[in-house]
Amino acid sequence: SLILQWQPPSYDGGSQVTNYIILKRETSTAAWSEVSATVARNVMKVMKLTKGEEYQFRIKAENRFGISDHIDSECVIVKLPYTTPGPPSTPWVTMATRESITVRWHEPVSNGGNPVIGYHVEMKDRNSILWQKVNKTIVRTTHFKVTTISAGLIYEFRVCAENAAGIGKPSHPSDPVLAIDACEPPRNVRITDISKVSVSLVWQKSTYEGGSKITGYIVEKRDLPNGRWTKASFTNVIETQFTVSGLTH
Repeated sequence: SLILQWQPPSYDGGSQVTNYIILKRETSTAAWSEVSATVARNVMKVMKLTKGEEYQFRIKAENRFGISDHIDSECVIVKLPYTTPGPPSTPWVTMATRESITVRWHEPVSNGGNPVIGYHVEMKDRNSILWQKVNKTIVRTTHFKVTTISAGLIYEFRVCAENAAGIGKPSHPSDPVLAIDACEPPRNVRITDISKVSVSLVWQKSTYEGGSKITGYIVEKRDLPNGRWTKASFTNVIETQFTVSGLTH
């Protein structure tokens, strides 16, 4: 729908205007069709228009002496006063097992001028170009547990947001993730040596490797009491021991 508004005639021909006659046409055709011949005011809401179609409107005034010449509106494309949402953030995986993968994302920067009502999650095998939708109903939260996976395959995920205008463009794809049980954390971490600028650590292997051989370890450190965890090892640590250097005395 859209709202038409116009100014009354500057000269009424000596008799008050009783009504207006409104016609419309799609710009792809020359044929005019009547919208209404009994409009009492100089404003009208025109209904039952096709979204995306271009229209032109014609208005005539009528009084007891007859019908005036017409005026034509500019051509206008019927569209919503808002658009589909922008893409959500790049999704990331928070949990991966042989049976399910849980994906999270942030809401779009732009909602297109209308609130986001939910999301649609798509996935694909890393070696495929075909994305497939995985949610049967709209996802109302910014996370989703995908269970339609095959163990041992590598998957990528992307997310689209939806509002009243429709479904927006997809996010960038997530990093590839392997559908496999995660290994358990290492055990019995101990400090074996301390100096002014370094600390030496040793630990034991995980009791469960997740069905795949452990290829290395990542060591992190933080300042107490409220520091953030940062990497202390810039490459995978192959052995079950490591010396953290560059510390402050």
